[in-house]
Amino acid sequence: MTAPRFSSRPAGLLVVVAAVSTLVAILCAGGARSASRAAPLIAFTRPDGVYVMHVDGSGARLLRRTGSTSWVTWSPDGRKLAYASFTYHKPSVRGGIWVMNADGTSATLVAKVSFLPSRPTWSPDSRRIAFAQPPGGHREIWIVNADGANLRRLTLPSLPRLGAAAVAWSPTGDSFAVAAGGWTIPGGGIYLVGADGDVRRNLTPGLDGEAGEPAWSPDARRIAFTSALPRQVAPGQTSLEPRDEEISVVSADGGSQMRLTNNHVPDYDPSWSPDGRAIVFVGAYAGSGTGGEIYLINADGTGLTRLTHNRISEASPSWQPTTR
Repeated sequence: MTAPRFSSRPAGLLVVVAAVSTLVAILCAGGARSASRAAPLIAFTRPDGVYVMHVDGSGARLLRRTGSTSWVTWSPDGRKLAYASFTYHKPSVRGGIWVMNADGTSATLVAKVSFLPSRPTWSPDSRRIAFAQPPGGHREIWIVNADGANLRRLTLPSLPRLGAAAVAWSPTGDSFAVAAGGWTIPGGGIYLVGADGDVRRNLTPGLDGEAGEPAWSPDARRIAFTSALPRQVAPGQTSLEPRDEEISVVSADGGSQMRLTNNHVPDYDPSWSPDGRAIVFVGAYAGSGTGGEIYLINADGTGLTRLTHNRISEASPSWQPTTR
């Protein structure tokens, strides 16, 4: 997980309320229903726990109080949520990956961690969870059953720059999208990695910066991620801090890449809608070092919409899948 960076967002980018209603109607059209037979929800975190809200940003409510929570992710069947909860005990972090029901009940610790992990990602059959953990050396992927059994490490010996900073399981189940490097290591990228740990290719070879937080589209054709390019601080000079973090999309074969946001403020934590037509993400706000607001944008970069307006340090939005 990256430490949040914050800056003001131009008001002119916000979309009127009428556009929100229209977009929600489109996204929920066709009778798409969740496992609970209700419209899909967006899960997200605040400093005290895991929350859910409707896709238009209304009806936010606490699902489970967890203390410090960094990430939350829906299972592909829409029936479970995995989240990372932690506490700081200098000089390390102690916590774990938890799984709970969609209504917030029956939370179960499935993996203990001693350092802050990446966002948990589910296998397509909702039976396993993968995450990356940076214990200070070469970062690797860990996989565990959703009931906490069979924790194992997936070593990535040929992945460059400190290994896996974040991981996303492909909807096809045969590969991962892995963010290599990190927010302090220039030249990172999104790599396609086989289920056995074999690094197949760099999907973003032309990225002149850093990459993080990959998220697969439901059809497995595209990967959204956070691209962080060094900002120019003087003519001919750049700096790693601050960085220009934006939401980008790359095709799963690495053939094309596009930046969806280009507003020169930190945007991160992308998550796709069930139909692959939109992405929710976190956009930073000014005056705080601890959180941002949740935004929505069409997958072609149009229709930027702000969903939350409360400055309560929200993060890690995850769109509930619909049953097939």
